[in-house]
Amino acid sequence: MSECVSHRTNVKARKDHKCFGCYGIIVKGTVVANVTTCVEDGDIYTVRLCDECEVTALEFQKRGDEWYEGDLGEDRKEQKEKEQRQADHVVDLYIERKGW
Repeated sequence: MSECVSHRTNVKARKDHKCFGCYGIIVKGTVVANVTTCVEDGDIYTVRLCDECEVTALEFQKRGDEWYEGDLGEDRKEQKEKEQRQADHVVDLYIERKGW
């Protein structure tokens, strides 16, 4: 289990970083809402999230779900694919009813 040893808010990135949630790039100069440094099994790592992952992480937290490195981008991708399938289904139903 990891132990959080430092937490800072609204930190301006001094260099490009990798988002812990989706592996996207957090560009130098971007203000990161939360930066948390953790220790697990003697390894130190820092969690920085892009804005989208910050929102997704809060949604996970509200549901009581856990997430791990890289999970948040995958969850958003799956959600977008689900929404697209639903939209396609609505279009198909409309076309079917119109007899096109």
